[in-house]
Amino acid sequence: VGSRCENTMLRVLAPLRPSFFAQKLGGGRPGEVSFCPALLHLVLLSALLSIPTTIACVARLLPALASFSVGAALQQAEVLFPRGIELIFNGSSAQIRPIAPAADGAPARDVAEEEAGADDDEFVCWETDGASWCAASAGEGELTPILLRLPPLLYDLFYSDLPPPFGAPPARVCAPLLGEDEDRLLDPYPFVNEFAAGQEAEARRGLRSLLWGAGWERTSVLDARPHQDVRRYLYRLRFAEDARRGAEGRGRSALDVRRTPAIALVASEALESAGLVAPAARGDGGEERAAVRRRMLGLRASVAISPGEVHVLQGFTPHFGQYWQYEHAPVLPLRTTKVEVESGSLFGAAAAHRPVGLALSMLCEEQVGSGDPKGGGGAEAAAVVCSRDTAAAATDAFRSSYPRLVALLDGAPGLLVPLAAATVGLVGIGRQLLYTLPTFAAVHVPAVYLTVNLLRHVDTAPTPVRVAATLAAYGATPLLLLDEAASLSASLLGSLRPLLADGGWLCDPLDESRGEALPSPTPDPNPLDESRG
Repeated sequence: VGSRCENTMLRVLAPLRPSFFAQKLGGGRPGEVSFCPALLHLVLLSALLSIPTTIACVARLLPALASFSVGAALQQAEVLFPRGIELIFNGSSAQIRPIAPAADGAPARDVAEEEAGADDDEFVCWETDGASWCAASAGEGELTPILLRLPPLLYDLFYSDLPPPFGAPPARVCAPLLGEDEDRLLDPYPFVNEFAAGQEAEARRGLRSLLWGAGWERTSVLDARPHQDVRRYLYRLRFAEDARRGAEGRGRSALDVRRTPAIALVASEALESAGLVAPAARGDGGEERAAVRRRMLGLRASVAISPGEVHVLQGFTPHFGQYWQYEHAPVLPLRTTKVEVESGSLFGAAAAHRPVGLALSMLCEEQVGSGDPKGGGGAEAAAVVCSRDTAAAATDAFRSSYPRLVALLDGAPGLLVPLAAATVGLVGIGRQLLYTLPTFAAVHVPAVYLTVNLLRHVDTAPTPVRVAATLAAYGATPLLLLDEAASLSASLLGSLRPLLADGGWLCDPLDESRGEALPSPTPDPNPLDESRG
């Protein structure tokens, strides 16, 4: 097998020798030239060029694939909602109701529940105009919004770009396979989070940052340098190692700092004080506006759900009072975080944020008799209920529907590795062929055909298209090799950026002694005023 692979590789690389062309072109006899071997050469060359990309992709995905467990993922999904309360979507309203504790003899808490610490929170519930709502007790009479933290794997599915040959998050790669439901996996909100000084965040560093979905470490934000270009919106971060050594903070772009997606269940009064309701944001002084922005950032969530509204905070910059968008976007930037409730469904508004919508649609269930007469339907109307019990029922249904899949993946976690390697290899070959053949047919063959016939001697017979195509196929070998080498080098440099920044090889953009500090544009005096253009 090794001898055959070596011979195949030597045949593919043979066009690098000039004497090869005289041999393949039939010693100057065009009638003996066949295009089939040249076409086979392009296919083999595409397979050969896909090998380095396949190896690099599988190596970066290997830890995540080998450690993936369906059982662990289902256990994390079960503890998304805390015990003791249930979230109910009834038409255009929502409410949180306390539920009775589990009866004696209930099963003990599992490892996932112990790690999540979901049962450690205490909740305070009240009723306003017949609608119930709850908040977490922070001690000394202070109430904070209930925070539902989504699993990190859900973040990776929607926002972590896969290595080449994919170059996009798994959700975007799989979206075309859903056909009409493609929009369910395409999140319209950019994953850019804004932080205030003193808040905790996550940033990639170390050798583990070369792996997919790994290398994220907790860090604290020292200060920020706002800029209208998100790539130059910079933070100075301090990791735990820096704090122990007394080192200064490290600079990172806003694109390299993240907050794990979470849902904040915010009461109407807290929603107004956080600056998500326009009247609360209108102030005469800059200090009041800054305080509103700090409270908005203090929610630490991607989506805020209140009794009658849904706000998507992900991708919104309170400093400038609008969502981030592309430079040449044809539409004006949105200046309000509120999602319009269409068809009287607050649950549908929450699904506008795709990761949150996916989690809620999978773990909640529609129940009859849980409705509220003030929510748009009668007391017997159907409502969407989200709780620990509905999540457990959904995961149990998945286990019973796909028992062989769960047992197979949990019993042999390494099975994903060969399957992923085969998939990556096929995708790599297909991508290389789609990149090579259209260019070959539309550019290389016409260019070679015109060149050899325009430069021929008047007494020389015209060169057939078959010969020109054969010459173009073999002559493209060095160009394709150089192009693939440049592509791999660019991908490698992009993945090494966190390592270069940690090692000081990249100029710290926050070091004012090395250059001029970035400008800080004047914040929008009233970012939530919808009456303006």
